[in-house]
Amino acid sequence: MSETEGIKILIAGAPVLVRSALSLLLNREPGFRVVGGASGGKEALGRTIELRPDVLLLDLGLSEGGEGVAAVRKIKCDAPDTKVCILSSFERKRFLLDILRAGATGYITKDVDDEEFLRAVRIVADGFIYLQPNMIQYLVEEALNGAGAASDPNPCDALSGREQELFSYITKGYSNKEISKQLFISIKTVEAHKKRIMEKLNAKSLSDLMRYCYVQN
Repeated sequence: MSETEGIKILIAGAPVLVRSALSLLLNREPGFRVVGGASGGKEALGRTIELRPDVLLLDLGLSEGGEGVAAVRKIKCDAPDTKVCILSSFERKRFLLDILRAGATGYITKDVDDEEFLRAVRIVADGFIYLQPNMIQYLVEEALNGAGAASDPNPCDALSGREQELFSYITKGYSNKEISKQLFISIKTVEAHKKRIMEKLNAKSLSDLMRYCYVQN
């Protein structure tokens, strides 16, 4: 991210009118630039890969918590450099730990005022975690009560940065030759990385690996 282009933001999942209102607010703030919008699911993932925003504001709406966790996990697998900040009308404390483990680094409820909303986005863009005080209190209480075992760990966490980058090309259907050209490495190196990825994800064949991609989507 250069200083001239500012912090690139993609807004996904929210209704069109909400996206428009948030875009107006963000674009008025020095250093922020909304680069696009998307509905939910695959469109949000596709636009994130296409635009490579610094921050994805993902509105969970009324979808189930598990769907939100899966969406964040897939986005962080395919676009690890994009920081994901959740927007929600509710304090869904019961899956807060899972959404953070999936890779989200912010959670904003829609009752915050404009100033706090902008502050939250900037904190996330700077690489820090943003949570509202009541949610921090909840996490502290959970830690003190001994809660904290991951209920659904993200297998992509086992992959190195290079492996995650290569894995994103695999999910898009690139051949070994095409991947080698994109990453400026030899085909043998691509094959070696792919073998390690399959081992880490417990995939016995390329078809297993592709089924894993769809399950995570």
